[in-house]
Formats: sequence, structure tokens, C-alpha cells
Amino acid sequence: MFNSLIPQLLLVLTLTVPTAAFAQLENSAPEEATSAVLNAGSTANQIHHLRQVPSVGVIYVDDRYASPLSRAGEEGRSLGIYAERNAAGVTKLRRALQSNPVTRRAIAEHGINLRQVIGVSIGTTGSLRFFIG
Repeated sequence: MFNSLIPQLLLVLTLTVPTAAFAQLENSAPEEATSAVLNAGSTANQIHHLRQVPSVGVIYVDDRYASPLSRAGEEGRSLGIYAERNAAGVTKLRRALQSNPVTRRAIAEHGINLRQVIGVSIGTTGSLRFFIG
């Protein structure tokens, strides 16, 4: 819906537990999304230690989204390509999210399809930002 209107913006749905949810459109840092995908394996190690998830953000990444790591003169690479190249890390991340009861509950409460998660960013308080691709 928004993809044709605003291709460089990422749709962010921020849900705070247990208060009411609200949606907003914002410019999420492309570097954060790329980093979350490329570091999926190391993030999995951090997921195991989470004991609370005070809030959850869900960012649906447009298929046409180009990573800031693309070289000059090169067609932009989508985050999906980075997720494919880092399939082992993404798989490790998904398994960690499923095995931790706290993150598993947050995923269920917010209707996140774990098979579509390509990266996660963890905030200082344990808040999670899921990148869906």
C-alpha cells in the first residue's frame, strides 16, 4: 500500500506491552536494518539472555529497499539478498527467538510470523525491533 508512495520509508508498527498499540510511518535508519540482518547470528546469542521484552517494533522492509552497503554504480541490493547470504545466522536467530519463552510470547502476542523475520535489533531495555522481509 505505502510501497508505491514512499519506497525509501519503512513501515513501523510499534506495540507497547501491555498498553494499546499505535502505528506510525517513520524513517528507520537503513544502517540499522542492514546491521540487524548481517548480525543475526550474534544477535541470537543475546536473545538467549533476555528476561523481559518491554516493547516490540515491527518493520516491514520493502522488497525494493536498497542497503546502504551497495557500491557506487551497483544496483542496490535488497536486504533479502543479505538474509539469503547469511542464512545460517538468520536461522540461528529464529531458533533463539523460538526457544526463549519471553521472546516466543512477544512474537505470539504481536502476530509476528517467525519465518519472515530476517533481523532483530535489541534496545538497551530489552525492547525488540523485528525486521520482516
